[in-house]
Amino acid sequence: MIKTLQALLIGWVIDFFADPKEENYLLACITAAGLCLTLIIATLLLHISIFATQKIGMRMRIATNCLIYKKVFVNIDSCLKGLLK
Repeated sequence: MIKTLQALLIGWVIDFFADPKEENYLLACITAAGLCLTLIIATLLLHISIFATQKIGMRMRIATNCLIYKKVFVNIDSCLKGLLK
């Protein structure tokens, strides 16, 4: 949705520069400010989603490593018990 809005705002700014009129200057400034605002919002949302994805990935990695180490230690323990008997 934000990308679509950015495309529309860029189109309006380009239209202003194609036929610059004094009465459209304020609209062009407001449109440019809106474009800057949508760029900031898109960047912040992207940063937050990437951070959350990396956090979930790290938690999954820790959980799988924990399961693997538990299994290895159980196997080593049973192997050592078999050798000591």
